[in-house]
Amino acid sequence: MLESGVHPNEFTFTFVLPACAAVKSVSDGYMIHSLAIRRNLDSNSFVATALVDMYAKAGNVSCARKLFDKMPLKVLASYNAMIGGYAINEQCEKAMEIFDVMLKEGVEIDAVTMVSLLQACAYVGALQRGRWIHQHGMRAKVPINVYVAAALIHMYVRCGSIVDAQKVFDEMSDRDLVCWTAIISGFALHGLPEMAESMFVRMVREGLKPDGVTFVGMLTGFSHGGMVEKGRQYFNLMSESYGLRPGLEHYSCMVDMLGRAGKLKEAEALVKSMTVNPDAGVWGGLLNACRIHKNVKIAERVVDELLRLEPENAGWYVSMSNVYAAAKQWDGVVRMRLMMKERGITKPPGWSSIEVSKRIHRFTVFDRSHPQSDAIYRTLNDLEERMRKMGYVAEMSCVLGNFEEGGLKEDLLCGHSERLAIAFGILSTPSGEVLRIIKNLR
Repeated sequence: MLESGVHPNEFTFTFVLPACAAVKSVSDGYMIHSLAIRRNLDSNSFVATALVDMYAKAGNVSCARKLFDKMPLKVLASYNAMIGGYAINEQCEKAMEIFDVMLKEGVEIDAVTMVSLLQACAYVGALQRGRWIHQHGMRAKVPINVYVAAALIHMYVRCGSIVDAQKVFDEMSDRDLVCWTAIISGFALHGLPEMAESMFVRMVREGLKPDGVTFVGMLTGFSHGGMVEKGRQYFNLMSESYGLRPGLEHYSCMVDMLGRAGKLKEAEALVKSMTVNPDAGVWGGLLNACRIHKNVKIAERVVDELLRLEPENAGWYVSMSNVYAAAKQWDGVVRMRLMMKERGITKPPGWSSIEVSKRIHRFTVFDRSHPQSDAIYRTLNDLEERMRKMGYVAEMSCVLGNFEEGGLKEDLLCGHSERLAIAFGILSTPSGEVLRIIKNLR
């Protein structure tokens, strides 16, 4: 087009920039952005919105935000692009900030806004905020199409309310495969494999054909429920009844299921017999099972494969350290830690969050930054003392290092991020209220 001497207009940019976003081609995006500036079209609201969307989807959220803030006129699509950009980049609090600004400016939400906001709520476990968005969408008469319904089900599932998820599903007049799969996966993740299977049977009776994602949900449920024979049955059902070839995700579920059941040799044999090359997810499930069952021998073979596939993934070094620690082989722990140090590999910081009064509170290990930090630690110490009097003995095999003296191991456990979040929840909510903790590394 340019070689033919045809000059692009604002419509050209709004078509080309989404193409760059789809393939995450930042270099092409920069070039087109420069061309928009030369054509004096970068301030056009449609072009600027497309630029915000492109940069956000390419992972450059800070650049997207700068462009968003400079926009002289922000329309609904502009807010949707910025909210969606924060949501897909897991910067959920900032997505909520933009939503608050949007409401103050009197811009009403649509289905696209709802899907992005619900995705953000799901990531951080913001159930109260998610419920409010659901109610606000109903007040604003946003149509609950299959995309919004699937996002609502996913949000409620991730935030720990399977009852609300089922209510959304039951109220739907038209259900597609995505919504069926969402509720099946929800029951599976909540440890209700029988309910997941019941929904699967209903779905098939209504004439829908399950896909690979549906079977991932089913196998996950059987894995968490310890239902090995059912898992085998559905794994075989994929190819025998539906012509679906098992993929990496399905093998991961099977390996996890066999591993949880203590069938480590069978799980390892399954990995070696796979029709596709096993990835880190498959081997990682087996390594976790080795930690649970303290099988160092198989774990050492597995971690060799993992470090061959992902030598810079700190999680595998830490997981193998945990295997050694569970077996009290402290020399192995030291060896893995030294290997990490020599290779310059650091573990990403873990955090736990809890929502109180529609606000997300996030804690890291031994966090002292919270305004109520002193009260949180006092509450933890009080709980520990009361639990000991009732016969509680801490499970300390997961604490790396030989710290048997003086209760040091138990002191280390007291600083776990999820314990801090629980203590804050006890302090900040009425007695009897459910506490929902979200962790980023699980």
